[in-house]
Amino acid sequence: MSRLMETLSSGCQKYDRYVGWQGGGQDCEVFWDSDLGLWSSFQTKRRENRYVLFFGTEDPNLKKSLSISCEINPPKSGINLRCAGSLLMDENGNVFLAHNGKVGGGRKGIGKSAFIVAHPNENWRPVDLPGGRHTELLVIGRIDKPEFKRQIAYFVRRVDAFKSREIKTQPVIEEPAFTPEFAGVRRAYSVGTIEAQCNHGPVTSALKEELEAQNLRCTNDRFRDLYTLSDQGRITALFEVKTDCTPYSIYTAIGQLLIHTIDIEPKPKRFIVLPEEVSSGARSMLQKLEIRVVTYSWHKNEVTFKGLSDRLG
Repeated sequence: MSRLMETLSSGCQKYDRYVGWQGGGQDCEVFWDSDLGLWSSFQTKRRENRYVLFFGTEDPNLKKSLSISCEINPPKSGINLRCAGSLLMDENGNVFLAHNGKVGGGRKGIGKSAFIVAHPNENWRPVDLPGGRHTELLVIGRIDKPEFKRQIAYFVRRVDAFKSREIKTQPVIEEPAFTPEFAGVRRAYSVGTIEAQCNHGPVTSALKEELEAQNLRCTNDRFRDLYTLSDQGRITALFEVKTDCTPYSIYTAIGQLLIHTIDIEPKPKRFIVLPEEVSSGARSMLQKLEIRVVTYSWHKNEVTFKGLSDRLG
């Protein structure tokens, strides 16, 4: 837990603020990251059997009383699936923070089941537990990595958006909607062999924002990372985001792009989005398949894309 607290408080401004929740509140020490628009607070003694982490998005420079967006409470020892949070360790001692989707909102339609249904594309991973038991958790990120704060901020904002959504009591037919995700390597893992690529969702959401800034309609579904639509609802471009440049990831992206455009005429533009440039040989192969390459990088918690604007035209 000390490692997690160190990561979250690094580079932050510290404030004493009143933190409120449904039915109560208390004075807390909060750590504000202005770049991410995220504050965190660590309540190590509030519960005997679990740690309590508060997160929110209100600026403590502007408010003396803060509201919690999300609470994550991993057990202090052992396994306790009644806790919303979990700390998972692999065989190398790397620790990951995960969440079971239990989100409180104090009103009808806000809860664990609704959150899971509303976010099927997030980074849900099967986890093997001792004694042959199994569960599924949303893996947020590895707690000692520099990008972890960005990943937790992304998760907290997804919770914020879910809790503030309009609850519809009658079925409504709508056009496809964008669903932010944490998707990465699609494979099962045990507590001892965690393999998660949690940057996928933040990069995909940043790409959506970049495309919308160019006045393009964007959405996704369970099988496609992101695609753009014409005014008539026709798919005009399809994007597959990968968090590494291994042959496996590139071949998978090629298959996804080709399969999901095989029956579409005229053919949409096809993009593979990667964290670095590919070799000249790989780029030549992709060009023959009419697949364009876009690369991305991180700068002060912001994603920037290279080769996007000139290839959409």
